[in-house]
Amino acid sequence: MALPSLKKINLSKTTEPELYAQLSTIKFSLSPIILGVTAIEDQKAAVQTIDKFIKEKKIRTIPYPICIQVSQEDIHSQSCLVIKDAKEAPQFFSQKVKPLNLKENQLLSKVNLLQSKIFSSNSDEIEPILKEYTKNHKTIFSLEKQEAFFKEVLRQSKR
Repeated sequence: MALPSLKKINLSKTTEPELYAQLSTIKFSLSPIILGVTAIEDQKAAVQTIDKFIKEKKIRTIPYPICIQVSQEDIHSQSCLVIKDAKEAPQFFSQKVKPLNLKENQLLSKVNLLQSKIFSSNSDEIEPILKEYTKNHKTIFSLEKQEAFFKEVLRQSKR
């Protein structure tokens, strides 16, 4: 069993049906993916088509993210992370591939079992729970950031 690592797929089709056909051959949710649309002239439309495809097919971006690599400015996606360079993708998944030892293989099999439970669960039930969970973590992060700022102001005012 291999660890999931980033897979880069360059998309070259320009029309929506051709792009749908190209996207339908990709196995999402099995590993993190970078979809390169830099070769497409109208990248904004391509990103919108990818978003539409992900919503229609109900493709999960959990546990593995889907990144879209673009070369133009001001392109945003509702369901994917938009990046300019492959180095901006989550670094956790960009590791050198090497054979796993016995303990790592056992842990990976447990992760795969838990992952299969996630895939077999109903995404409509899980989505609100995950949104609430992430909302709480974002609140904690912003409060911690604010606290660090105030501590820094206090430290500088004591000088």
